[in-house]
Amino acid sequence: MQIGVIGTTGGSLTLAGQTSGSAIISCAATAGTLLLGNSNASIDTSGNMVSTGNMKIGSTTAPIAGGDTGHAYFMSSTTNFAIYYGSGAPSISAAQGSLYMRTDGSTGVTRAYINTTGSNVWTAINTVA
Repeated sequence: MQIGVIGTTGGSLTLAGQTSGSAIISCAATAGTLLLGNSNASIDTSGNMVSTGNMKIGSTTAPIAGGDTGHAYFMSSTTNFAIYYGSGAPSISAAQGSLYMRTDGSTGVTRAYINTTGSNVWTAINTVA
């Protein structure tokens, strides 16, 4: 299915909301970039996501004890190199240098951790406050 005319007219698809409003999917004038929600979010040809608003990862998921590998912010081509979160001390395996934010940390050495071995060994980051 093609919407628009290649080289002359850009296409967009409007999905009507059940009770009100709508969502729009369109393509940038030069193609390659997918625009979502009235161009408030986009995905370029390299797979980079850009938003003029907040980006949310697992925003409806409660923190999991020891860490959540399903809702992390992954980066680079290094397997499991990411920023993770959870309640309690981290127990998940991750790439060396990954970070873990603890939702229930209450002291300078229980709020944040860094993975030091590339497995499930985490070292507390001493925070001030």
